[in-house]
Amino acid sequence: MKKLIFFNFLYILSFPIWKLMVLLFPLRGLGGFLLLLICSLGTFGCSNSSEAFLKKGKELMKNQKYEEALHFLNQAINKDVQNADAFNVRGVAYFNMKDYANALLDYEKAIKLSPKTYKPYNNRAITYLAMNKSDLALKDYTQAITLKSDTNELYTNRGFLYFSLKKYEEAQKDFDKALSLNPNDKEARFNRGNIFYTQTKYKEAFEDFSICVKNDANFAQGYYALALTEIQLSEKERACQHFLEAKKMNYKPAFEALDRYCKK
Repeated sequence: MKKLIFFNFLYILSFPIWKLMVLLFPLRGLGGFLLLLICSLGTFGCSNSSEAFLKKGKELMKNQKYEEALHFLNQAINKDVQNADAFNVRGVAYFNMKDYANALLDYEKAIKLSPKTYKPYNNRAITYLAMNKSDLALKDYTQAITLKSDTNELYTNRGFLYFSLKKYEEAQKDFDKALSLNPNDKEARFNRGNIFYTQTKYKEAFEDFSICVKNDANFAQGYYALALTEIQLSEKERACQHFLEAKKMNYKPAFEALDRYCKK
């Protein structure tokens, strides 16, 4: 699916893994995880080929018009029942409509038609997570990585899953790999910081969270995590400044933290 990516990144907290993805990025669908789509933007012209219908479906998907997209994706498949990309994209539409059974059917069809394409494996893994089937999700993420080992998002996704399973060593290795491929992968860096914090490696956590907010000044959760780390490092004054930054962005936990740590 790239070169347009429909994201949902999981920031690891204490919520169920797939519900947390919805809370964090409700406009982009499910996940701390990545739903991948190749989208060729353009106008739906006179052609009624499978690819033309698929292109229109992708355009609608970009605007979260999933039910409308289904009409064109169905026609794309009717025109060419061997179009693996159309099955994969329709699976994403079903997924975002929470029709997980049909999403799985479409991903499975896409895999049968194009078994060496990593995107349906990634998307099926996300669907399995929504269904609380972590073992199957892990298997699919690993297969996606086998097929496309130079894609940082896949390591970030699997790292999220390992973290949720409290397999911190495996999670850190995946986040390390993701960052080696893309040092600007904010989700990998943020969640590696969470691992360091969980392991009381506060200096390492401080470094990761600092880079997160340096690269994204509007990252409220990053400021909050940085402030919590600074509390552990006895940097109360700086921590209160960063709690305040998170509060300005209306990040709710920062309000309580200011009352708890910063009242004189």
